[in-house]
Amino acid sequence: MTSDILDKIRRLTAKAEATPYEAEAMAFAAKAQALMTQHAIDAAMLDVGDAARVATTEIELGDPYASARFSLLGAIARANRCRAVWDKRAGLVTLVGTDVDRANIELLYTSLLLQATTVMTAEGSKVDAFGRNRTRSFRQAFLIGYADEVGRRLHKADREIVEQQSDPGVHPVLASVDAEVDTEMRRLFPYLGAHRPSISSGAGLDAGLAAGRTADIGAPTVRGPSRALPG
Repeated sequence: MTSDILDKIRRLTAKAEATPYEAEAMAFAAKAQALMTQHAIDAAMLDVGDAARVATTEIELGDPYASARFSLLGAIARANRCRAVWDKRAGLVTLVGTDVDRANIELLYTSLLLQATTVMTAEGSKVDAFGRNRTRSFRQAFLIGYADEVGRRLHKADREIVEQQSDPGVHPVLASVDAEVDTEMRRLFPYLGAHRPSISSGAGLDAGLAAGRTADIGAPTVRGPSRALPG
């Protein structure tokens, strides 16, 4: 990713993080995502005839709510033609994909996690009808709902950018990148389990879905499937 494009994306995500208005934040994020998608397409087209530069990046997931954080990171990765694999014991997520796509994911994940955390903590502490503390379960469910909705929006935005391309060679090239990523995934991680985060707060899930609908996604993403564990 060239420094000029990266600077533009950083400015947009910074504006998204700074505004107190969720709709405005989403507009900034959508623009950033559009830049990411177009840049990823341009980079892929320049590599036609060469093997895709598929490699890996490790990201420290961190606590609390590691499982829910992984749901968000995995959703962003899937929208950017990458795969994400979570090593619970090490607390690390391995991203598998091209250089441009992995850089996009790291940047967008940092911004969206900050936005989610800001909205989530503003909800305050939660208790049930018996006065028992339910803040942790609420926040876990919130992040999972947020990840689900943001992932859906990123995928939709990415598809729109890809479909706008006038060059008929774009789709075969992107399919080739997907195939390269899948091949590397099978080589590095031949055995994977399924990630199924637990949800025990319907209110938290609903709040997360609502926040995800207005989150600033930086703009159309960079396409594709992925996940820490296939699916």
